Amino acid sequence: MFVLTSSGTPGGQPAGDPSFHLQLLPIDESSSVFDEGVYLDEDGNAVDISPRDFLFQGYDKNDADSTVYGSILDGVFDGHIHYSNGESYTIDKVGRYLDRDKRPSHFHSIIYSDSSINHPALRRSKRSNEGLEHGCGLSEETRRRMERFQRSIVLESSQPSSRHDDSFPQRYLVDVQRYKRDVEATKTINGKQIYSVRACYVYLQADQKLYQHIYEKEGNLDPIRTREEIASLFYNHVKAVNQIYEGTNFNGIYGIKFVIQRISMFTPQSCEDGKSRGTFDNPFCEENVDVSNYLNLNSRRNHSDFCLAYAFTFRDFVGGTLGLAWVASPNHNTAGGICQQYTKYSEGTNFVYRSLNTGIITLVNYGNRVPTRVSQLTLAHEIGHNFGSPHDYPAECQPGLPNGNFIMFASATSGDKRNNAQFSKCSIANISLVLTEVLQQRPVGGEANIYRFGGYLGGVGKRNCFRETKSAFCGNQVKEPGEECDCGYTSADCQTMDDMCCIPRQAGNGCRRVPRASCSPSEGPCCDAKLCAFHPASANKICRAVSECLEEQYCNGTSAECPESLPKENGRPCQDSTKVCYAGNCNGSVCAQVGLKDCFLTEGSPEHLCHLACEDANGTCRSSLVLPQFAAGRFRQVGRENMPGLILLPGSPCNNYKGYCDIFRKCRSVDADGPLARLKNVIFNPKTLHEVKYWIQVNWWVVVIGGLGLLLFMAVFIKCCAVHTPSTNPNKAPALNIYDTLRRPKTLIHRPRLAHPVAENGAANMGAASRHHNGQHSTGDCASSSVQASFRPVASAPPMPPASVIMVEPPPPYTASTDPGAALGGPKRGHRKNKRRSDVEMRVKNRRS
Repeated sequence: MFVLTSSGTPGGQPAGDPSFHLQLLPIDESSSVFDEGVYLDEDGNAVDISPRDFLFQGYDKNDADSTVYGSILDGVFDGHIHYSNGESYTIDKVGRYLDRDKRPSHFHSIIYSDSSINHPALRRSKRSNEGLEHGCGLSEETRRRMERFQRSIVLESSQPSSRHDDSFPQRYLVDVQRYKRDVEATKTINGKQIYSVRACYVYLQADQKLYQHIYEKEGNLDPIRTREEIASLFYNHVKAVNQIYEGTNFNGIYGIKFVIQRISMFTPQSCEDGKSRGTFDNPFCEENVDVSNYLNLNSRRNHSDFCLAYAFTFRDFVGGTLGLAWVASPNHNTAGGICQQYTKYSEGTNFVYRSLNTGIITLVNYGNRVPTRVSQLTLAHEIGHNFGSPHDYPAECQPGLPNGNFIMFASATSGDKRNNAQFSKCSIANISLVLTEVLQQRPVGGEANIYRFGGYLGGVGKRNCFRETKSAFCGNQVKEPGEECDCGYTSADCQTMDDMCCIPRQAGNGCRRVPRASCSPSEGPCCDAKLCAFHPASANKICRAVSECLEEQYCNGTSAECPESLPKENGRPCQDSTKVCYAGNCNGSVCAQVGLKDCFLTEGSPEHLCHLACEDANGTCRSSLVLPQFAAGRFRQVGRENMPGLILLPGSPCNNYKGYCDIFRKCRSVDADGPLARLKNVIFNPKTLHEVKYWIQVNWWVVVIGGLGLLLFMAVFIKCCAVHTPSTNPNKAPALNIYDTLRRPKTLIHRPRLAHPVAENGAANMGAASRHHNGQHSTGDCASSSVQASFRPVASAPPMPPASVIMVEPPPPYTASTDPGAALGGPKRGHRKNKRRSDVEMRVKNRRS
C-alpha cells in the first residue's frame, strides 16, 4: 500500500482525513496500455526500458471503485486518482515545474484537485467560429484547407512500400488464419455487420523540444531518467484517454481503447541548424513552424503500420493552440483519420505522399507548462477529430455552465466539470458514422496491406486496422479473465442476451453475478437464464449440436460451459468430401487420405482448374476425375452422385492460389490492381512513354502528316456541322435539316441562294407593277425583276391606294429572325449588293414622283 498525505479531503474519504490510501500494483499485460512487443527508440536506436519497473495502477482503499494510475520513480508517486463520485486529483512532482536548484527541500510533490486548475487556457473566452479557437488549431479556415487536401487523394493500385510486394500465396494463407476468428466475431448494429475489434494501436513521438524540457526538469539531466519520464508521460495520457473512450457508447459500439505500439524519442543532438544531423532522419528539426506545418511534418512519414501516430512537443504555438489533427469523414472519397494509409495526394501542381492518421500535442501554452489533466483532455479532443468529430455544434452541444462543455468544445476545458470528460450527442453521432464505416471492413491487423478480394485499394475507401483487445473489458459481452460474467454495457444489452443473472457495466460494479445467482448465460450455454443455475445432467440439455467431425454434447450440471465434444473418426469426409476429419476438425487432406499429395491444376479451362487435384506416383498433378482413387462411388458430392472425382467448393483457391472458384465452379483469376489501375499502368508506364518518345523521333513525318490530316478533318467536320446549326444572324441562310442532308447529300454543295424577307419582296413587286402599268422601262426594271425572281411568288397583293392618299403602317414586330431594317424596307447593313439595288430603286421612285 502507498500512502499520500494531503491537507485536503479527497473524494470518498471522511472529512478531516488528510491521507490517500492507495493500493498500487505494477502494470500487467491484461491491463497495460503497452503492447507486448512495444518498441522504444531514441534517435533511431532501440533502448531498453521496462515499464513494469516504474509504472503502477490500483485504487484508493477508501473507494473500491476508484482508479489510480501513475509512476513511482525514486519513491515519489506521480499520477492521477479518479473517484467514483466524479472527483479527480492530480499528483505532480515539483521537478516538473522547478529547476533542480530552486526545488524546496521540505516537500517533493503537489497534490491538487482538478477543479482547482486555473490555467490561461481556461481563463480565455471562446472566440468566434471564424477565428482561431483557443486550444485546438482547427479554425474554420484551417478546416476548409485541410478538407480540400483530404479530397485530393490520388487513386493508386499500390503504395510506395516494399511490404506490399509480398506474394499472393503467403498473403492468402495468412489471411485465412488471421481472419477466421475475426469473421465470426461480428455484431449487427443498425442492420450492419460490425467486426468486434476495438483496439487502436498508436505510435507516440517526443520531439527534441519536449525531450530537452523534460531532461532539464523532471529528468534531472539524466538520459535514462528522461526516457522513463517520457514513457510515464505517455502512459498517463493514454490511460486517461482510455477511461473516456472505453466508457462511451458510440451508438452500440463501445470498448474502444488505445494501445501503445511504438515510442520514439528525439534528442537535440539529432538536429543541426534546423535539419537532421547525419544519416538519421528527425522530421521535427525545423525551428520556426506554425501548428499546421508542424502537423504536416508528422504526416510526411509513413505511419501505415499504426492506427494513429501522434507527436508531442514543447513549442508555444501562436494563439495558444494546444493541438491539431486530421478530421475523419464517413465519406469513402475523403481521406484522413483513423487507419488512413500513407497515400498520394495532389498539392497544387505536384504530387505528395502523406499519412493523415496523425495529430500533434504541445505541452506549453503562453510560456507555461500545461497542466497534465488539460493535456490529457487535449489528446482526447484531437483523437476525437481523428475519429470523425468536428467541434461541437450547434448550441445544444455547447451547454456551458454549470456542467461545463464537452470534450469536442473548441477551447480547452479544465476537466473538473461533469461534461468535460464526456462526448456530446453531436460528437457521438459523428464518431459513430465513421466507426461504422471502418468496422464494417475486414480487419487487416497491423499490416499496411490492401485487400486482394476487394474492399480497400490504394488509399481510397475505409480500412479497418483495429485489433482484438488483449485485456479484459467489462461490457463487450465476452467473459474474460477477472470477470464473473459479462452480459453487456447497458441493461438493454443484457435483455437482448436474455441474461438477468449478470450486472451490466453501466449499473456500477458490473460484470458480477446478481445475488444468489450461481451462473450467468454469458458464462456458457449450460446456465438456465430463468433460474440463474446450471442445467442438471438429468435434463439432457444439448449444449453443442452434432457436426461433421464432432458428436453432440450435453450439459453435465456442474459448469456453465459446455463440455468438450467427442470427435468422430479420423478420415471421415467433410465439406462436401473436399476435406476429411482430423482430431475433430475438418481440415484433413483428402489426397493424403488416399495416399497422394495435394496440388493445384494450372493449365486448362476455368472448369478444369476447379477440379480437386492430387499428385500421382510420378509426381504429376492430375485431376481427381481421372485418378482411380476417386472412382465413382468412392466419395459423394451433392449433385454429383455416382460420378468420379471431386470438384472444389465455391471460394476455394485454385490455379496455385492465383484465383478462386466462383459459384459456377469456374476458376476466376484474382486481379489485385483492377482494370483502372491496369489501364493507368499501361498508359503512364515509364517504359511505354520512352517507347512512344523514341517512335515519334524516328517517324516524325508520320506525326506531321497525321496532324495535318487531323486539322483537315476538323475543318471539314466544322463546315458540315455549321450548315445544320441554326443561327440568329438574319443574313445567314436557314439551317439545313440533317435528315434531308442524309437523304440528299448534294444539298451540302448546291445550297439555295439567300432568301430575303417578304416585306422587301413585297415592296419590290409593288414598284415593278407600277412601272409596268405606266409602260416605263429602265435598268431598274431589270434589277427589280432579277431580285423578284429570286423570291417565292406572292399569292396576292393588297389593292393600291390612290396616289393622293398616304398610308403609314406600323412596322412589323422585330424578331430574332428578321432584321428591323429589312422589315421597314431599308437596305441590309453591310451588303454592297443590297446597297446598289436600293440606289436603283430610289432613282425609279424619283422618276415616278
